[in-house]
Amino acid sequence: MKLRNAIRSFTAPFRFDFYESGRSLIYGFLGVEANLLNVKRRIMTFLSCSAVVVLLFGLTTVQAENGRRYALLIGGGYAGNGGQSTLPGCYQDVSDMREMLLAMDQTLYEVSAFPGADASLIREAIETVFGAAKDDDVCLFFYAGHGYEPAENGLRGALTGADGEIIPLESLCGMLRNVHGTKILILDSCYSGRIVPYAAAASGKNDFRILCAAGPDDKTEEMSADGERYGLFTRLLLAGSEPGSLTADRNGDGSVTIMEAYYDLRARGFSPTVWTGGHDDILWGINGGTSQH
Repeated sequence: MKLRNAIRSFTAPFRFDFYESGRSLIYGFLGVEANLLNVKRRIMTFLSCSAVVVLLFGLTTVQAENGRRYALLIGGGYAGNGGQSTLPGCYQDVSDMREMLLAMDQTLYEVSAFPGADASLIREAIETVFGAAKDDDVCLFFYAGHGYEPAENGLRGALTGADGEIIPLESLCGMLRNVHGTKILILDSCYSGRIVPYAAAASGKNDFRILCAAGPDDKTEEMSADGERYGLFTRLLLAGSEPGSLTADRNGDGSVTIMEAYYDLRARGFSPTVWTGGHDDILWGINGGTSQH
């Protein structure tokens, strides 16, 4: 009742009654006794209020159309005979990628990180982290770890869990095909370029986007400096996306697209593999125009 009275008090000057269905909308709005000047004034006030309402709904619609962003970060260095990880740099890569994504306030990712994940956890995480995605969302899958080397049965380049179990690239694309939204895969692993034909075959309404450290028959490198190990591809990729410089941002709009990241990597002497299906999606970005060239 209080809300109803408040609404009536607000609309009283316009003689616009929302609750008495017996009155005509036009009659209630204009009022029988209104002169021409009052009519014009009330119409202009009504149109101004309507414009505000339309603007507010328009902004909401645009925001909804932008969708949500999910990021799943996997480190896949399995333990060797001595019980130590055979690829310790992947843990640092996951940590660095997570830190960078969380700093990008133009592209607010919901980040889930699993360094040292075994194969079953990788499968479960894909279903759990990306399970709520809709068609206008973005799902970023980052993997730093071993690419399976033996070439028999088409398994070369398969992801390797911390338990040593592999996930063939074809199987990975099959799992991600069931995920809604645009799937962006960034793989820092040997032979990772072999995923391209599988991704192209699995592409549907929302295609895959691929950025890989290696070609189909190439290895990638793990480096060491100051006691820290890291993947060279990931380190160079992030070097172009530092929040304070964002040098990979070629057009200065505050965001880095897949192709901008690709060309920045090439400018740094690295030869990655890229496949976008004819699209150039934004990977990440930061507000405030921080790009420097």
